[in-house]
Amino acid sequence: MDFLKRNGYCLPDKWIILPNGVNVKLFSAATVPNNSERKIITYTGQFTSWKNLPLLFDALQHLPENFTLRIAGGKASQSESSKYIKQLTEQFKVQNRVEYLGFVHPSELIERAIKGSSVLALPLGDNNMAKFATSPMKLVEYMSTSIPVVAVGHPSVIGLAGQNTVHLTEANAVKFANAIITAVNEAESEKRKRLAAMNHIAAQFSHEIRAERFNFWLDQITTSVTNLKK
Repeated sequence: MDFLKRNGYCLPDKWIILPNGVNVKLFSAATVPNNSERKIITYTGQFTSWKNLPLLFDALQHLPENFTLRIAGGKASQSESSKYIKQLTEQFKVQNRVEYLGFVHPSELIERAIKGSSVLALPLGDNNMAKFATSPMKLVEYMSTSIPVVAVGHPSVIGLAGQNTVHLTEANAVKFANAIITAVNEAESEKRKRLAAMNHIAAQFSHEIRAERFNFWLDQITTSVTNLKK
């Protein structure tokens, strides 16, 4: 909202936020593995340029060899997506450390991609789209799990997650890698507090809560129309 005001956009006097919904119960089944030597960084989603997928490959080269990158999703064309992943793998010299699953149906996403991850990653680019013009519901899906989340700390992310839930960092490979190390090695007591906080926020985006907000909005409209007719 502040960005829109600063840039001279005229905002309505009355407005209500009707967020997308997330199957919180489904994602809550995803947990981090116990004491696994292999550390899996997972990204699920599209490869649009403003999401800055290369940041993950760049960060990976700054991490120990036991860290690997798992990706599910991609562009419209599967062959184009595979080619893109291969290109990034070679560019950042992380061959044999990247697992590309291709497009995974949402009903299989937890079991095939997210389950067993050590960290869930949300890269974003240094652009207005990523900073202000998106509400990354992928982040809410991540926050519904019991897996640490590392995200670029743009206003779009902080607006959903706040300051002390996910591990916030910059769109910089070394700093993103360091945030991943911090997330993996965080003390269990602090990790539990962080996970509980992000789960609480994510619960506000459940389909049930979304339906309640829509009903509230419809009731307001009905009441306004009734009052105008009087």
